[in-house]
Amino acid sequence: MYKGKRYHKSFQNLSKAEVEALETVHKSELIKSGYDIAQKKVHYLEEIIRDFKEYAKGKMERQDS
Repeated sequence: MYKGKRYHKSFQNLSKAEVEALETVHKSELIKSGYDIAQKKVHYLEEIIRDFKEYAKGKMERQDS
């Protein structure tokens, strides 16, 4: 999850070596874009609650429409 958006990808038809190569490329692209993959962010409960409320509010608005 990055900036509130979840990213995922399936690698069912690839070998382990192919997936590892893709991971290396992806990590280098993240680094080039300025994202620090080594940074470990400390999440505080207040932040998590605030983010969840924003997420839930968006979900409720879409369902009501």
